[in-house]
Amino acid sequence: MYNKKNEIPLQKQQSLPNFNLKQNQEEEIDLQKLITYSRKSNNTLFLKEYYLTQEKAYYFIIRIKLRGKDEQKLFETNPDLIFVLRRGLTILNLNNSYTILRKGLPKFYDLGDFWRENAQNENQFLYKNQLHQAYQSLKLSIPVTIVQQQQENGENFQISFSSILQTWIISSKNVSIFCRNYEDYLLNCPNKDIDCPERLPWQIAKIWFSDMIDRNGEQLQQDLTDFTLLGEFVHNPFFIHIIEYQQPALIFFALINNHQRNFCCHTIQAEHLANKHNLHFVKTKYMQANKQIILDNHLSRIYDNIKQSPMSISGEGVVIYLFNEFECLSISKIKTIEYEQHKLFRTKLTTLIQYYQETQLSYADVYQQEANDLNQYDDREITRFIELNTHILLSLQYYLINIKQKDIIYQEQIYKFCSKYYMQFYTQIVELTKSHNVKNYELDNIFKYFDQLENIQAYQNQDQQKKNEIQIEKNLNELMQN
Repeated sequence: MYNKKNEIPLQKQQSLPNFNLKQNQEEEIDLQKLITYSRKSNNTLFLKEYYLTQEKAYYFIIRIKLRGKDEQKLFETNPDLIFVLRRGLTILNLNNSYTILRKGLPKFYDLGDFWRENAQNENQFLYKNQLHQAYQSLKLSIPVTIVQQQQENGENFQISFSSILQTWIISSKNVSIFCRNYEDYLLNCPNKDIDCPERLPWQIAKIWFSDMIDRNGEQLQQDLTDFTLLGEFVHNPFFIHIIEYQQPALIFFALINNHQRNFCCHTIQAEHLANKHNLHFVKTKYMQANKQIILDNHLSRIYDNIKQSPMSISGEGVVIYLFNEFECLSISKIKTIEYEQHKLFRTKLTTLIQYYQETQLSYADVYQQEANDLNQYDDREITRFIELNTHILLSLQYYLINIKQKDIIYQEQIYKFCSKYYMQFYTQIVELTKSHNVKNYELDNIFKYFDQLENIQAYQNQDQQKKNEIQIEKNLNELMQN
Protein backbone atom coordinates (compact mmCIF):
# COMPACT_ATOMS: atom_id res chain seq x y z
CA MET A 1 0.00 0.00 0.00
CA TYR A 2 1.26 3.45 -0.85
CA ASN A 3 0.03 6.96 -0.37
CA LYS A 4 0.51 8.59 -3.77
CA LYS A 5 -0.57 12.02 -2.65
CA ASN A 6 1.95 12.45 0.15
CA GLU A 7 4.33 9.65 -0.86
CA ILE A 8 4.11 8.13 2.60
CA PRO A 9 4.50 4.34 2.86
CA LEU A 10 1.98 2.77 5.22
CA GLN A 11 4.66 0.44 6.66
CA LYS A 12 2.48 -2.65 6.69
CA GLN A 13 5.56 -4.66 7.58
CA GLN A 14 5.89 -2.88 10.94
CA SER A 15 4.82 -5.27 13.72
CA LEU A 16 2.07 -4.13 16.07
CA PRO A 17 2.37 -4.11 19.85
CA ASN A 18 0.38 -6.72 21.73
CA PHE A 19 -2.79 -4.79 22.56
CA ASN A 20 -4.71 -7.70 24.18
CA LEU A 21 -7.98 -5.81 23.86
CA LYS A 22 -10.97 -7.32 25.66
CA GLN A 23 -14.40 -6.07 24.76
CA ASN A 24 -16.50 -4.61 27.62
CA GLN A 25 -13.61 -5.01 30.07
CA GLU A 26 -10.76 -2.88 31.31
CA GLU A 27 -8.39 -2.66 28.36
CA GLU A 28 -4.98 -4.22 28.70
CA ILE A 29 -2.83 -2.19 26.34
CA ASP A 30 0.91 -2.30 26.69
CA LEU A 31 1.33 1.47 26.48
CA GLN A 32 5.12 1.28 26.49
CA LYS A 33 5.00 -0.95 23.40
CA LEU A 34 2.51 1.43 21.80
CA ILE A 35 4.96 4.31 22.28
CA THR A 36 7.82 2.23 20.87
CA TYR A 37 5.66 1.28 17.90
CA SER A 38 4.76 4.94 17.33
CA ARG A 39 8.43 5.94 17.26
CA LYS A 40 9.18 3.30 14.62
CA SER A 41 6.12 4.21 12.55
CA ASN A 42 7.00 7.88 12.18
CA ASN A 43 5.69 7.96 8.60
CA THR A 44 2.18 7.06 9.73
CA LEU A 45 2.06 8.14 13.38
CA PHE A 46 3.08 11.36 15.12
CA LEU A 47 4.56 11.10 18.61
CA LYS A 48 5.76 14.04 20.68
CA GLU A 49 7.39 13.73 24.10
CA TYR A 50 7.23 16.37 26.86
CA TYR A 51 8.84 16.63 30.28
CA LEU A 52 6.95 17.70 33.41
CA THR A 53 9.64 19.29 35.55
CA GLN A 54 7.73 19.53 38.81
CA GLU A 55 6.41 15.96 38.65
CA LYS A 56 9.64 14.54 37.16
CA ALA A 57 7.57 12.67 34.62
CA TYR A 58 7.11 12.45 30.87
CA TYR A 59 3.97 12.53 28.79
CA PHE A 60 3.39 11.63 25.18
CA ILE A 61 0.88 12.77 22.58
CA ILE A 62 0.16 10.33 19.75
CA ARG A 63 -1.87 10.94 16.62
CA ILE A 64 -2.23 9.56 13.11
CA LYS A 65 -0.53 11.52 10.34
CA LEU A 66 -2.58 9.98 7.54
CA ARG A 67 -5.90 11.33 6.32
CA GLY A 68 -8.79 10.14 4.19
CA LYS A 69 -8.40 6.85 2.34
CA ASP A 70 -4.84 6.36 3.56
CA GLU A 71 -6.00 6.49 7.17
CA GLN A 72 -8.81 4.06 6.37
CA LYS A 73 -6.29 1.65 4.82
CA LEU A 74 -4.29 1.75 8.04
CA PHE A 75 -7.38 0.76 10.05
CA GLU A 76 -8.29 -1.94 7.52
CA THR A 77 -4.82 -3.45 7.92
CA ASN A 78 -4.82 -3.11 11.73
CA PRO A 79 -8.50 -3.02 12.89
CA ASP A 80 -7.66 -2.80 16.61
CA LEU A 81 -5.95 0.56 16.06
CA ILE A 82 -9.34 2.27 15.66
CA PHE A 83 -9.98 1.60 19.36
CA VAL A 84 -6.53 2.76 20.46
CA LEU A 85 -5.53 5.72 18.27
CA ARG A 86 -8.15 8.33 19.08
CA ARG A 87 -8.69 11.93 18.04
CA GLY A 88 -6.63 12.96 21.05
CA LEU A 89 -4.42 10.66 23.13
CA THR A 90 -2.10 11.64 25.99
CA ILE A 91 -0.07 9.03 27.91
CA LEU A 92 1.82 9.61 31.17
CA ASN A 93 5.11 7.92 32.09
CA LEU A 94 5.75 8.32 35.83
CA ASN A 95 8.57 6.14 37.19
CA ASN A 96 8.20 3.80 34.20
CA SER A 97 4.52 3.31 34.97
CA TYR A 98 2.32 4.22 31.99
CA THR A 99 -1.29 5.40 32.08
CA ILE A 100 -3.70 7.21 29.75
CA LEU A 101 -4.40 10.76 30.92
CA ARG A 102 -7.04 11.63 28.31
CA LYS A 103 -8.41 10.29 25.06
CA GLY A 104 -10.90 11.45 22.46
CA LEU A 105 -13.37 9.69 20.23
CA PRO A 106 -12.17 7.33 17.51
CA LYS A 107 -12.28 8.29 13.87
CA PHE A 108 -15.88 8.18 12.63
CA TYR A 109 -17.31 8.60 9.17
CA ASP A 110 -20.22 10.12 7.28
CA LEU A 111 -23.27 7.87 7.45
CA GLY A 112 -23.74 8.16 3.69
CA ASP A 113 -20.33 6.55 3.10
CA PHE A 114 -21.47 3.12 4.28
CA TRP A 115 -25.17 3.00 5.14
CA ARG A 116 -27.10 2.64 1.88
CA GLU A 117 -26.88 -0.73 0.12
CA ASN A 118 -24.65 0.42 -2.74
CA ALA A 119 -22.29 2.09 -0.25
CA GLN A 120 -22.18 -1.11 1.84
CA ASN A 121 -21.00 -3.05 -1.20
CA GLU A 122 -18.37 -0.42 -2.04
CA ASN A 123 -17.03 -0.06 1.49
CA GLN A 124 -17.21 -3.32 3.39
CA PHE A 125 -14.76 -2.13 6.05
CA LEU A 126 -16.92 0.81 7.12
CA TYR A 127 -20.11 -1.24 6.94
CA LYS A 128 -18.59 -3.93 9.17
CA ASN A 129 -17.23 -1.45 11.71
CA GLN A 130 -20.23 0.88 11.78
CA LEU A 131 -23.42 -1.18 11.24
CA HIS A 132 -22.65 -4.87 11.45
CA GLN A 133 -22.64 -5.00 15.27
CA ALA A 134 -25.96 -3.15 15.48
CA TYR A 135 -27.59 -5.60 13.07
CA GLN A 136 -26.12 -8.54 14.98
CA SER A 137 -27.46 -7.12 18.23
CA LEU A 138 -30.97 -6.89 16.75
CA LYS A 139 -30.75 -10.48 15.48
CA LEU A 140 -30.09 -11.52 19.09
CA SER A 141 -33.22 -9.56 20.14
CA ILE A 142 -31.11 -6.93 21.92
CA PRO A 143 -32.64 -3.48 21.18
CA VAL A 144 -30.51 -0.69 19.74
CA THR A 145 -30.80 2.91 20.92
CA ILE A 146 -30.26 5.60 18.28
CA VAL A 147 -28.86 8.84 19.68
CA GLN A 148 -29.04 11.97 17.52
CA GLN A 149 -26.80 14.80 18.74
CA GLN A 150 -26.48 18.31 17.38
CA GLN A 151 -22.95 18.80 16.01
CA GLU A 152 -21.60 22.14 17.19
CA ASN A 153 -19.25 24.06 14.91
CA GLY A 154 -16.14 24.87 16.92
CA GLU A 155 -12.80 23.56 18.17
CA ASN A 156 -12.76 20.08 19.69
CA PHE A 157 -11.43 19.98 23.26
CA GLN A 158 -11.04 17.35 25.99
CA ILE A 159 -10.86 17.74 29.78
CA SER A 160 -9.80 15.13 32.33
CA PHE A 161 -8.53 15.09 35.91
CA SER A 162 -5.49 13.08 37.01
CA SER A 163 -5.59 11.82 40.60
CA ILE A 164 -1.94 10.80 40.21
CA LEU A 165 -0.76 14.32 39.35
CA GLN A 166 -3.64 16.13 41.11
CA THR A 167 -4.13 18.36 38.09
CA TRP A 168 -6.53 19.07 35.25
CA ILE A 169 -5.49 17.97 31.77
CA ILE A 170 -7.03 20.41 29.28
CA SER A 171 -6.46 19.56 25.64
CA SER A 172 -7.15 20.33 22.05
CA LYS A 173 -6.79 17.33 19.74
CA ASN A 174 -3.00 17.59 19.60
CA VAL A 175 -1.93 19.76 22.56
CA SER A 176 -2.34 19.16 26.32
CA ILE A 177 -1.72 21.53 29.23
CA PHE A 178 -1.68 20.83 32.97
CA CYS A 179 -3.33 23.25 35.42
CA ARG A 180 -4.36 22.67 39.03
CA ASN A 181 -6.56 25.76 39.30
CA TYR A 182 -7.14 29.29 38.02
CA GLU A 183 -4.05 30.63 39.83
CA ASP A 184 -1.98 27.96 38.12
CA TYR A 185 -3.47 29.05 34.80
CA LEU A 186 -2.54 32.70 35.44
CA LEU A 187 0.98 31.75 36.44
CA ASN A 188 1.74 29.53 33.44
CA CYS A 189 -0.30 30.91 30.55
CA PRO A 190 2.28 31.85 27.91
CA ASN A 191 2.33 35.21 26.16
CA LYS A 192 2.27 33.81 22.65
CA ASP A 193 0.68 34.80 19.39
CA ILE A 194 -3.01 34.11 19.85
CA ASP A 195 -3.18 32.30 16.49
CA CYS A 196 -0.63 29.71 17.60
CA PRO A 197 -2.22 26.21 17.97
CA GLU A 198 -0.51 25.75 21.34
CA ARG A 199 -2.56 28.67 22.64
CA LEU A 200 -5.95 27.00 22.14
CA PRO A 201 -5.95 24.86 25.34
CA TRP A 202 -5.10 27.99 27.35
CA GLN A 203 -8.14 29.77 25.90
CA ILE A 204 -10.28 26.77 26.90
CA ALA A 205 -8.69 26.68 30.37
CA LYS A 206 -9.58 30.32 30.96
CA ILE A 207 -13.29 29.64 30.37
CA TRP A 208 -13.19 26.34 32.28
CA PHE A 209 -11.72 27.85 35.44
CA SER A 210 -13.84 31.01 35.20
CA ASP A 211 -17.00 28.90 35.04
CA MET A 212 -15.84 26.64 37.89
CA ILE A 213 -16.34 29.42 40.45
CA ASP A 214 -20.04 28.50 40.61
CA ARG A 215 -19.45 24.73 40.76
CA ASN A 216 -18.37 22.04 43.22
CA GLY A 217 -14.77 21.71 42.05
CA GLU A 218 -13.87 18.75 44.27
CA GLN A 219 -16.87 16.72 43.13
CA LEU A 220 -16.12 17.53 39.50
CA GLN A 221 -12.53 16.34 40.01
CA GLN A 222 -13.81 13.04 41.42
CA ASP A 223 -16.29 12.57 38.58
CA LEU A 224 -13.65 13.20 35.89
CA THR A 225 -10.86 11.12 37.44
CA ASP A 226 -10.05 8.42 34.84
CA PHE A 227 -12.64 9.94 32.49
CA THR A 228 -12.38 12.46 29.64
CA LEU A 229 -15.17 14.94 28.99
CA LEU A 230 -15.37 16.07 25.36
CA GLY A 231 -16.78 19.27 23.94
CA GLU A 232 -16.66 22.01 21.32
CA PHE A 233 -15.21 25.46 21.99
CA VAL A 234 -17.52 27.73 19.99
CA HIS A 235 -17.13 31.39 19.01
CA ASN A 236 -13.38 31.44 19.43
CA PRO A 237 -12.88 35.22 19.07
CA PHE A 238 -9.64 34.67 17.16
CA PHE A 239 -11.03 32.22 14.59
CA ILE A 240 -14.73 32.39 13.71
CA HIS A 241 -16.13 29.19 12.18
CA ILE A 242 -18.90 29.00 9.60
CA ILE A 243 -21.69 28.77 12.18
CA GLU A 244 -21.86 31.98 14.20
CA TYR A 245 -22.49 32.01 17.97
CA GLN A 246 -23.28 34.89 20.31
CA GLN A 247 -20.35 34.40 22.69
CA PRO A 248 -17.46 32.03 23.50
CA ALA A 249 -18.67 28.88 25.24
CA LEU A 250 -17.72 25.29 26.05
CA ILE A 251 -20.44 22.90 24.85
CA PHE A 252 -20.05 19.27 25.95
CA PHE A 253 -21.17 16.16 24.09
CA ALA A 254 -19.40 12.95 25.19
CA LEU A 255 -17.73 11.13 28.09
CA ILE A 256 -15.00 8.51 27.71
CA ASN A 257 -13.55 6.05 30.22
CA ASN A 258 -9.79 6.41 29.80
CA HIS A 259 -9.17 2.73 30.57
CA GLN A 260 -11.88 0.94 28.59
CA ARG A 261 -11.98 -0.23 25.00
CA ASN A 262 -15.48 1.11 24.34
CA PHE A 263 -15.82 4.06 21.98
CA CYS A 264 -17.45 6.13 24.73
CA CYS A 265 -19.83 6.00 27.67
CA HIS A 266 -23.54 6.15 26.99
CA THR A 267 -24.67 9.68 26.16
CA ILE A 268 -27.20 9.42 29.00
CA GLN A 269 -24.26 9.15 31.42
CA ALA A 270 -22.49 12.10 29.77
CA GLU A 271 -25.65 14.21 29.82
CA HIS A 272 -26.30 13.33 33.47
CA LEU A 273 -22.78 14.42 34.43
CA ALA A 274 -23.16 17.69 32.53
CA ASN A 275 -26.53 18.43 34.15
CA LYS A 276 -25.17 17.53 37.59
CA HIS A 277 -22.48 20.21 37.27
CA ASN A 278 -24.54 22.71 35.27
CA LEU A 279 -22.41 22.29 32.15
CA HIS A 280 -23.78 23.15 28.71
CA PHE A 281 -24.66 19.89 26.89
CA VAL A 282 -25.60 19.57 23.21
CA LYS A 283 -29.18 18.97 22.09
CA THR A 284 -29.77 15.21 22.13
CA LYS A 285 -32.63 12.99 20.94
CA TYR A 286 -33.18 9.29 21.69
CA MET A 287 -34.97 6.65 19.60
CA GLN A 288 -35.11 2.87 19.89
CA ALA A 289 -35.22 0.03 17.37
CA ASN A 290 -35.89 -3.65 18.03
CA LYS A 291 -35.78 -4.73 14.39
CA GLN A 292 -33.40 -4.00 11.52
CA ILE A 293 -36.13 -2.48 9.36
CA ILE A 294 -37.01 -0.03 12.15
CA LEU A 295 -33.35 0.94 12.56
CA ASP A 296 -33.00 1.44 8.80
CA ASN A 297 -36.17 3.54 8.64
CA HIS A 298 -34.96 5.77 11.48
CA LEU A 299 -31.57 6.25 9.82
CA SER A 300 -33.17 6.94 6.43
CA ARG A 301 -35.47 9.59 7.86
CA ILE A 302 -32.72 11.27 9.90
CA TYR A 303 -30.29 11.23 6.99
CA ASP A 304 -32.67 12.81 4.47
CA ASN A 305 -34.04 15.36 6.95
CA ILE A 306 -30.64 16.56 8.15
CA LYS A 307 -29.05 16.64 4.70
CA GLN A 308 -31.78 18.91 3.35
CA SER A 309 -32.19 20.98 6.50
CA PRO A 310 -30.96 24.62 6.42
CA MET A 311 -28.08 25.69 8.64
CA SER A 312 -30.44 28.01 10.50
CA ILE A 313 -32.19 24.91 11.88
CA SER A 314 -29.64 22.08 11.90
CA GLY A 315 -26.34 23.98 11.81
CA GLU A 316 -23.38 21.84 10.82
CA GLY A 317 -25.37 18.62 11.17
CA VAL A 318 -25.66 15.77 13.67
CA VAL A 319 -23.67 12.91 15.17
CA ILE A 320 -25.39 9.51 15.34
CA TYR A 321 -24.52 7.01 18.09
CA LEU A 322 -25.83 3.43 18.17
CA PHE A 323 -25.90 1.75 21.59
CA ASN A 324 -27.14 -1.56 22.91
CA GLU A 325 -27.40 -2.23 26.63
CA PHE A 326 -23.70 -3.12 26.83
CA GLU A 327 -21.71 -0.64 24.74
CA CYS A 328 -21.50 1.96 21.99
CA LEU A 329 -21.70 0.04 18.71
CA SER A 330 -20.89 2.83 16.28
CA ILE A 331 -20.57 6.59 15.77
CA SER A 332 -21.22 8.40 12.49
CA LYS A 333 -22.04 11.90 11.29
CA ILE A 334 -24.43 13.62 8.89
CA LYS A 335 -23.60 17.10 7.58
CA THR A 336 -26.21 19.48 6.21
CA ILE A 337 -25.68 20.12 2.50
CA GLU A 338 -25.76 23.87 3.09
CA TYR A 339 -22.90 23.59 5.59
CA GLU A 340 -20.90 21.34 3.24
CA GLN A 341 -21.40 23.88 0.46
CA HIS A 342 -20.12 26.77 2.59
CA LYS A 343 -17.15 24.72 3.80
CA LEU A 344 -16.23 23.78 0.23
CA PHE A 345 -16.59 27.37 -0.98
CA ARG A 346 -14.44 28.75 1.84
CA THR A 347 -11.74 26.18 1.01
CA LYS A 348 -11.77 27.15 -2.66
CA LEU A 349 -11.60 30.85 -1.78
CA THR A 350 -8.58 30.49 0.49
CA THR A 351 -6.83 28.11 -1.92
CA LEU A 352 -7.37 30.51 -4.80
CA ILE A 353 -5.95 33.44 -2.83
CA GLN A 354 -2.84 31.44 -1.90
CA TYR A 355 -2.06 29.84 -5.26
CA TYR A 356 -3.69 31.87 -8.04
CA GLN A 357 -0.28 32.86 -9.50
CA GLU A 358 0.97 29.28 -9.78
CA THR A 359 -1.65 27.77 -12.08
CA GLN A 360 -3.84 28.50 -15.08
CA LEU A 361 -6.52 26.29 -13.54
CA SER A 362 -9.97 27.82 -13.16
CA TYR A 363 -10.83 27.32 -9.51
CA ALA A 364 -14.42 28.16 -10.37
CA ASP A 365 -14.74 25.14 -12.70
CA VAL A 366 -13.33 22.77 -10.09
CA TYR A 367 -15.58 24.24 -7.41
CA GLN A 368 -18.68 24.00 -9.61
CA GLN A 369 -18.12 20.32 -10.31
CA GLU A 370 -17.52 19.42 -6.66
CA ALA A 371 -20.42 21.56 -5.45
CA ASN A 372 -22.82 19.95 -7.93
CA ASP A 373 -21.75 16.53 -6.66
CA LEU A 374 -22.73 17.60 -3.14
CA ASN A 375 -26.17 18.75 -4.33
CA GLN A 376 -27.49 15.18 -4.23
CA TYR A 377 -31.17 16.21 -3.99
CA ASP A 378 -30.93 18.70 -6.92
CA ASP A 379 -32.19 21.47 -4.68
CA ARG A 380 -32.94 24.67 -6.63
CA GLU A 381 -31.76 26.98 -3.86
CA ILE A 382 -28.45 25.11 -3.68
CA THR A 383 -28.14 25.31 -7.47
CA ARG A 384 -28.53 29.11 -7.35
CA PHE A 385 -26.04 29.20 -4.46
CA ILE A 386 -23.49 27.31 -6.60
CA GLU A 387 -24.02 29.61 -9.60
CA LEU A 388 -23.48 32.72 -7.47
CA ASN A 389 -20.37 31.29 -5.82
CA THR A 390 -18.92 30.30 -9.19
CA HIS A 391 -19.27 33.93 -10.33
CA ILE A 392 -17.62 35.16 -7.10
CA LEU A 393 -14.63 32.84 -7.63
CA LEU A 394 -14.25 33.94 -11.26
CA SER A 395 -14.41 37.57 -10.14
CA LEU A 396 -11.82 37.10 -7.41
CA GLN A 397 -9.38 35.22 -9.64
CA TYR A 398 -9.62 37.93 -12.32
CA TYR A 399 -9.29 40.71 -9.73
CA LEU A 400 -6.18 39.21 -8.13
CA ILE A 401 -4.44 38.59 -11.46
CA ASN A 402 -5.39 41.74 -13.39
CA ILE A 403 -6.11 44.43 -10.80
CA LYS A 404 -4.07 43.59 -7.70
CA GLN A 405 -1.15 42.13 -9.65
CA LYS A 406 1.16 40.51 -7.10
CA ASP A 407 -0.04 42.74 -4.29
CA ILE A 408 1.14 40.49 -1.46
CA ILE A 409 -0.23 42.69 1.32
CA TYR A 410 -3.71 42.71 -0.22
CA GLN A 411 -3.50 38.96 -0.76
CA GLU A 412 -2.63 38.35 2.90
CA GLN A 413 -5.33 40.68 4.17
CA ILE A 414 -8.19 39.30 2.10
CA TYR A 415 -7.07 35.75 2.95
CA LYS A 416 -7.38 36.50 6.67
CA PHE A 417 -10.70 38.21 6.13
CA CYS A 418 -12.44 35.41 4.23
CA SER A 419 -10.93 32.60 6.33
CA LYS A 420 -11.30 34.08 9.83
CA TYR A 421 -14.51 36.03 9.20
CA TYR A 422 -15.99 33.96 6.41
CA MET A 423 -19.72 34.51 7.00
CA GLN A 424 -19.24 38.26 7.41
CA PHE A 425 -17.24 38.30 4.18
CA TYR A 426 -19.74 36.12 2.32
CA THR A 427 -22.79 38.11 3.42
CA GLN A 428 -21.24 41.37 2.23
CA ILE A 429 -20.19 39.93 -1.14
CA VAL A 430 -23.67 38.54 -1.79
CA GLU A 431 -25.34 41.83 -0.86
CA LEU A 432 -22.97 43.78 -3.14
CA THR A 433 -23.59 41.38 -6.02
CA LYS A 434 -27.33 41.91 -5.73
CA SER A 435 -27.26 45.67 -5.15
CA HIS A 436 -24.86 46.41 -8.03
CA ASN A 437 -26.26 43.72 -10.35
CA VAL A 438 -22.72 42.79 -11.37
CA LYS A 439 -22.62 40.19 -14.15
CA ASN A 440 -19.42 40.75 -16.13
CA TYR A 441 -16.43 40.50 -13.79
CA GLU A 442 -14.03 41.84 -16.44
CA LEU A 443 -15.96 45.07 -16.97
CA ASP A 444 -17.36 45.61 -13.49
CA ASN A 445 -15.81 43.49 -10.76
CA ILE A 446 -17.60 42.97 -7.46
CA PHE A 447 -14.36 43.14 -5.50
CA LYS A 448 -13.92 46.75 -6.56
CA TYR A 449 -17.05 47.56 -4.55
CA PHE A 450 -15.93 45.28 -1.74
CA ASP A 451 -12.69 47.26 -1.38
CA GLN A 452 -14.65 50.50 -1.29
CA LEU A 453 -16.35 49.30 1.89
CA GLU A 454 -12.91 49.54 3.51
CA ASN A 455 -13.26 46.00 4.77
CA ILE A 456 -9.53 45.48 4.82
CA GLN A 457 -9.01 48.51 7.03
CA ALA A 458 -11.90 47.37 9.22
CA TYR A 459 -10.22 43.99 9.61
CA GLN A 460 -6.93 45.64 10.57
CA ASN A 461 -8.72 47.78 13.18
CA GLN A 462 -10.53 44.71 14.53
CA ASP A 463 -7.28 42.77 14.70
CA GLN A 464 -5.51 45.62 16.50
CA GLN A 465 -8.38 45.97 18.96
CA LYS A 466 -8.05 42.30 19.91
CA LYS A 467 -4.31 42.68 20.39
CA ASN A 468 -4.98 45.65 22.68
CA GLU A 469 -7.50 43.59 24.67
CA ILE A 470 -4.92 40.82 25.08
CA GLN A 471 -2.33 43.31 26.34
CA ILE A 472 -4.83 44.82 28.81
CA GLU A 473 -5.69 41.36 30.12
CA LYS A 474 -1.99 40.54 30.47
CA ASN A 475 -1.39 43.73 32.46
CA LEU A 476 -4.35 42.99 34.76
CA ASN A 477 -3.11 39.46 35.39
CA GLU A 478 0.34 40.80 36.29
CA LEU A 479 -1.22 43.28 38.71
CA MET A 480 -3.27 40.51 40.35
CA GLN A 481 -0.18 38.36 40.81
CA ASN A 482 1.71 41.27 42.39
